[in-house]
Amino acid sequence: MTPYVLTLLVSFLSDFLISGGAAYTAAMVGSGSTQVPPRAALILALVSGLVAGGRRLQALMTTPPLPPVPHP
Repeated sequence: MTPYVLTLLVSFLSDFLISGGAAYTAAMVGSGSTQVPPRAALILALVSGLVAGGRRLQALMTTPPLPPVPHP
């Protein structure tokens, strides 16, 4: 696995877990009328994680690579 692919994978997974975990936690700690069922919270976390991970992948893949640094 090349370093570029590994960077894309780690970036996607980190954003997926952070955003999905935050969405799940926020949905589950609600009280009264704001609390959602566990299944809906899981779906919300999955969608939120996929969107965040997809945005990170898009940003990484559309940014041109930096030129090599010349050594003196």
